[in-house]
This record gives sequence, C-alpha cells and structure tokens, in this order.
Amino acid sequence: MRVNKFCGFIYNKQILSNQGSLSEKIFSKLRKGLLKKVDPFVYVVFSDGNKMYMPFSHELPMYKKYNPKFMSNLRSFAGAVKSKNGNLNCLDIGANIGDSVIEIGIKDANYLLVEGNKKYSKFIKMNLQNKGYKYDVIETYLGSENKNTSCKLVEKTGTGRLEFGEEGVEKEFKIRTVDELILKKGFQPNFIKLGADGFEIKILKGTKYVLEHYHPALFLQWVPTQLRKAFDDPMEIFDCLEECGVYTDLNIYDNFGHFLMNIGISDRKKLEQLCSYAESEGGKIKYYYIAVEKIERKA
Repeated sequence: MRVNKFCGFIYNKQILSNQGSLSEKIFSKLRKGLLKKVDPFVYVVFSDGNKMYMPFSHELPMYKKYNPKFMSNLRSFAGAVKSKNGNLNCLDIGANIGDSVIEIGIKDANYLLVEGNKKYSKFIKMNLQNKGYKYDVIETYLGSENKNTSCKLVEKTGTGRLEFGEEGVEKEFKIRTVDELILKKGFQPNFIKLGADGFEIKILKGTKYVLEHYHPALFLQWVPTQLRKAFDDPMEIFDCLEECGVYTDLNIYDNFGHFLMNIGISDRKKLEQLCSYAESEGGKIKYYYIAVEKIERKA
C-alpha cells in the first residue's frame, strides 16, 4: 500500500505541475524510473478535477492535461442523443477503466460496459461504484464471429489490444460478437462508443443486427495504423456502416478532440486523404474520432 501511495503522490505531482515546468520534468523522470520496476494501482486527480483509480502506467491523465478538449466531443454527442431520444442506453466497447462513463457524466442513463482486459476492467467498479451510475460490466473480447482464437495481448500506456502474427507468447482468447452479446443481455443501445485499438472493423462486422434493428448513434475511434496491424483495410470501416444500412453524415474529430469537418460517408476520396495523412510520418494527427449523426434504413 505504501508503494501505491508513493507512486500516486509522484503521478499527481506530475499531473498538477505547470506544463513544461521544472517540477513537471522532475516528477516525470521519477515516474519513468519507477515504472521500470513497478506498476501498482494509483488514485489520480485529473487536471479537470475528476478522480480515478488506474495503473500507474496509464497515460490518460497526462493526455488530458495537454489536450483539454480530448473526449469532450463524446460528452456533447452523448448528451445530444439523450436529448433527442429522452433516454440514453450506452454500449461502451473498450470501456477500459470506466473513464468514458465519467466523461459522459450522465447518471440518468443505462450503461453496458465491455472490456476484455482484466488489468483494466477491474478498475471500472472502483471508479463507478457509489457515484450514481447504472451500469453492468462484461469481461470479454469482441470480434466478427463467436470463436476462440490464438493471439498476443499487447499492453501499453493504458490500453491493451490483441495482435496476430506478432512475436511473443500467444494465448487463446474467446471472441464474441456484439449481436450475440446484446441479444443475450436484452439491452437495446441507442448509443455506441467503440474504441478497440484496431478491432473496430471486426467488431462492426459482428454488430449488423444491432445496427439494423436499433439504429444507435455511433462514436468510433478510427486509427488506420492499428487497423492495418489487425490485417484490415482502414477504409473498410465505412463499408461496414453502409452494408448495415447506415447512410449519414460523419463529424470528424482529430485525436486531440478538435472538430475537423462534416463529411458524407460516400466521399471516399476525402476520407482516403484523411487516412493517408494519419499514416504519414510527419503528420501530427495520428487517428480520428467519428460521430455518426443519423442512422437510417436503406430505402
């Protein structure tokens, strides 16, 4: 427990120090040195005042410190969905430590949180209990079909993803589809947040029934480099949406949370340009968030 408190002290000092200050640099160096030996859970105070439990190695607090708009679009989009529908049934895929629920901040809502990595999912209850949120947690990995598959779990700076064909120890993981999960739970989402570190296309392929029957609003993470590591074409994410009967405009945000443009899902040329820029070595934008405003059935 002493290690937890000491590491938490170091991390909180790094977070609350002024950006670029000597103090921040000192505590950053101390934290990096400690992380070479330990990675305990810590209680962190974000620069915006939120407080959460997480692994010492989790970089979310620092990312939010330097990018205050990060994920604020998720909060506003979820709020708009609730205002329009009168309720919010949120399916959070890639729930991590429960931070998206806290970011959304709507307590008069229902949340189904899916996180396969127990290193992170164990923090969800710690962060959400006794805060008034109505939620259920399912520990499973999602994909295009129900099956068992052998791959490697890669963990880094607060995220974990499955990778195929990489060097290292492979384990067998049980994969489920969103459709199977939702039908079994009897949950009807009108809002889906999907951030799965490169598995987004595979997951969407297993979400056809949900998209066609419930037409939820979507908030998607689009990381071209990670999608290619999962042996998917990044542009296929838009094919998945069209095949599921989704015709809409897309609001595109950069990985810092800034709004970039509103674009039609059929404007593949412009979408390909965005994809190429994210994959370029000199580009500052490495990935995007996509908010799907309207979902309609195919005529």
